[in-house]
Amino acid sequence: MGLRSRLKKLLLGKTEPTPTPQDLPKPGQVVRQTGRPKPPPEKYRTTRAPDKPKRATDGAKPLATPAKPEAATPKAAKGLSEEEAKKLKRQQRAIERAKRGTLQFLVDAGGGGELGEMHDHSERKYFVAHRGFSRLLEGLTDDGLVDFDHDTGHAEVTQAGRDYLS
Repeated sequence: MGLRSRLKKLLLGKTEPTPTPQDLPKPGQVVRQTGRPKPPPEKYRTTRAPDKPKRATDGAKPLATPAKPEAATPKAAKGLSEEEAKKLKRQQRAIERAKRGTLQFLVDAGGGGELGEMHDHSERKYFVAHRGFSRLLEGLTDDGLVDFDHDTGHAEVTQAGRDYLS
């Protein structure tokens, strides 16, 4: 018996033996628990009043499904409150600023640029990144303002894009 074991025995009394490799379960062996599991300590137990439902769905009304938001167009702004219409206008102005700024960035870079550079610029300057940047670039290409080569990741401003800026 080693020194540590003797000290443990003196301080703690009789201790459980340390399991040996023969006592451990073998790979693939199913270990079954004997007896019932112990209940949680009292401080973690919750008590429910008998008149309250056991689950959130018991006796609860079904939730209404939210309506899908309409596209951000001036036509959709007619049914909105004044505050919501202002928010929508601000969002459209921010998108327009980012669109013009990204085009100007490409023009300043010699008429074209790499996808990563455009992403970094729009993220730092206009806070448009990831999905928003994807939408912005798709909008620019759909409007014919930018030609984008997916193989090289290079974008070129078209003449329509230059006219858009002026």
